[in-house]
Amino acid sequence: MFSAPARIRKAAEWISPEVNAEGLVLGTLMIASLLAAESVRSETYPDTASAVTILLVLYWLSRSYADALEIRIEGELRWTPQIFFGSLRRQLAILRGGLVPLICLLLCWAGGVSLNTGVAIAILSAGATLVVLEAAAGIRSSEGTMGILADILVGALLGLGVFVLKVVLH
Repeated sequence: MFSAPARIRKAAEWISPEVNAEGLVLGTLMIASLLAAESVRSETYPDTASAVTILLVLYWLSRSYADALEIRIEGELRWTPQIFFGSLRRQLAILRGGLVPLICLLLCWAGGVSLNTGVAIAILSAGATLVVLEAAAGIRSSEGTMGILADILVGALLGLGVFVLKVVLH
């Protein structure tokens, strides 16, 4: 059984919170997929960063709305601000998941990196985010080394799927 040192376990708990891992993964993959679909020949950094930001916020709002609607239907409840704002809070992980590739994209823009390279780096950062989340989950669950490696492979395959999407679309 693998037992990580206390500092590594603490970092893993911060990276992989118990609340809404689905949102972290979906936010990350949603932004990476948009970036994979972008045509860097006809786009600019402002266009790309704007599209990423709009999609991230729109996806967060739509998931929050769907969450609130589900609560209302299941509980036969009327719409209230408390239900909606509670859903917004529960879905914040979507924003958190999408921030890593967005920040990488913005840093590449600020650093004068070509858009093509900036998009590739942002997509790579999304894949790295999934790998780190899987590693953190494995460490938190005290899986053995082979289990953690298997988890990391799953994250890497999801990240690779975004690059496959980029190849298929371009």
